[in-house]
Amino acid sequence: EAEIQGVRVSQLDEYQSICGFESSSVVPVTMPQVLAAPLHMAVLTHPDFPLPAMGLVHVSSRITQSRPILADEELDVLVWVEGQRQARKGCEADLITEISVSGEKVWESVTTVLSTATKGHGEKVEAPPIPDPEATYSSEWTMPSDLGRRYGTIAGDRNPIHLWPITAKLFGFKRHIIHGMWLLARAMSELNPEMGDGNVIIHVAFKRPVFLPGSAAFRAGEHEGGVAFRLDNPEKGKTHLFGRLEVVKEA
Repeated sequence: EAEIQGVRVSQLDEYQSICGFESSSVVPVTMPQVLAAPLHMAVLTHPDFPLPAMGLVHVSSRITQSRPILADEELDVLVWVEGQRQARKGCEADLITEISVSGEKVWESVTTVLSTATKGHGEKVEAPPIPDPEATYSSEWTMPSDLGRRYGTIAGDRNPIHLWPITAKLFGFKRHIIHGMWLLARAMSELNPEMGDGNVIIHVAFKRPVFLPGSAAFRAGEHEGGVAFRLDNPEKGKTHLFGRLEVVKEA
């Protein structure tokens, strides 16, 4: 695990701009993951961590935020790893992040990463169904070739799979891919007017990478008391990611 206290929000304007959020003193719900990035790297590159940090693939996330975080607040960040387990094509682990303000936990995430550096169990596991709600919101995304490099500079995530075609090919990708957390942040920027007040809970599964340069179709709609969203390849019809946003009002 790793911990740091008194963290100040930096590059807020740059993050909001590249992810599509409106300029505001409120920290976007996905940005605390970026603030914790140095601790993530400290944990993932520690000699005791059993998997190579380079080439890790982000497969899913769960984020819970109990209240908005303001840009002028000092944040205490705690990160640890648990849940190492075999997957079909390698090994998965959960990276847990907690963020507190003056002793109050205000944000938490569980980030599941996959390493193909170890042998998986090889068994096919039935995937959860992808929600297909009636879309009340939709948009088309266009992502340039340098998006991963620009976002990586802001987010502190310079994994080679996001930078250049040649570096991504070293890890089995035909071209470089955009970060999963950029995709989720862009999705939340699209849904931001619907978030309102209360406890925000986000679940997202990353199914297929988005290669750069690339385009994708985003759509969202009400589903089981929340908002389901998905990002699809407009030509092949394959799903890149899907998830659910829920705002739980306090009684």
